[in-house]
Amino acid sequence: MSNETIKCPQCNYEIPVTEVLTHQIRESLKSELESDIQIREQSLVKKNAEIAEKEKKIKESESAIDEKVEKLLSEKTKDIEAFAKKKALSDSELELNTLKEELDEKSKKLSEAQKTELELRKKTRELKEKEEALELEVEKKLDKERESIKQSALKKYQD
Repeated sequence: MSNETIKCPQCNYEIPVTEVLTHQIRESLKSELESDIQIREQSLVKKNAEIAEKEKKIKESESAIDEKVEKLLSEKTKDIEAFAKKKALSDSELELNTLKEELDEKSKKLSEAQKTELELRKKTRELKEKEEALELEVEKKLDKERESIKQSALKKYQD
């Protein structure tokens, strides 16, 4: 490029044209770049705000989900506990009823055994009384027979 210069109208300083153009281009590029940087920074700030808002919504959703899960878990736990309690109560009642039935059956058997024992004792006593009465009667007959034999023998002896 040739040494072309421009004179400053105020100070009459000669400025090379290339320098002026370079300066103007630099200023223009600098202005464009600063504008572009500012736009990009604004866009980045906007995107960061959007991301922060999305993160906030995600955290709120997670919190709501956690609350729902906790509530469902609590309800299920209560349901399971209620079912277990009901089952245990049912099992206990069933076992209690079985034990009552066994007790009733054993009581009936005991009552029957006591009645049988009472009847046996009564029959034994009656049998003993009959035996004693029979023995007494036999003794009386024997005594009478002895007396009769004795009288008969005395009569024969006296005759």
